[in-house]
Amino acid sequence: MKRHIGAAMLMSLLALAAVAGTASAQCGNGLLIKFDADAWAYETNYTAATFNSASGSQLNVVGVVSVFCSPLLPTLDASNPAKEYTFLFTGLTSPGTTTTNLAGGNVRYQTVYGSGQFSIYEDTSPDAPRDPNEPALPSPLVPAKYIDGTLVLSGTLANFTTTVTKFTNGSYSTSFRSDYLFTGGTQYALVANTGTGLLSGAWCAAGNATGLCSLPTGYSSHPNGKFDQPTTTTQSSTWGAIKQLYR
Repeated sequence: MKRHIGAAMLMSLLALAAVAGTASAQCGNGLLIKFDADAWAYETNYTAATFNSASGSQLNVVGVVSVFCSPLLPTLDASNPAKEYTFLFTGLTSPGTTTTNLAGGNVRYQTVYGSGQFSIYEDTSPDAPRDPNEPALPSPLVPAKYIDGTLVLSGTLANFTTTVTKFTNGSYSTSFRSDYLFTGGTQYALVANTGTGLLSGAWCAAGNATGLCSLPTGYSSHPNGKFDQPTTTTQSSTWGAIKQLYR
């Protein structure tokens, strides 16, 4: 009997290690949180044909977290099938899109939304819409199904900027970036000592050309990205000052 119990415990530990290994394999190079195919952006006054966000337009982003890394893992484990981790970016107000003619006939469309907030939720009844089942907007599912559950992490966003570049061959490249800072949530203690980090990734704007995304009605973008952990700041010193530390 003891032999069977030991074997069962070993199998359980191996299964847990395999799950942790899957997540850990994607971690590294400062990665903290990652989201992929299941994220969508929408706003109140956006024209997809011209990539124009009108002044005063309110941007929101909803999605599902695909990976957590240390120090959030293993407390928060996006690979756990019994749980779902979803997020919302909100409070992002557009001052209007700036269009810039670049060298060679290329054109850049850039919007600096400024400051906002983000929140990440843990739901024990996974029910958020996922690709390719994202409903057209307006929908009672969005953002409702992305903000149900326990608020595990929250924080602020600053300098949230989206960039769409059109090349002369008709293709596009897209990106977004923002500074972020954790400020609360039930798991805030795991990241309370970190500073400002970088949130960035691709910003696949709505459209049918190469580099753009065909999206259901109401969405402006299909982003994927990551929260990178804040880097440790460096300070200058002298050899004499360093020696004093060990006297």
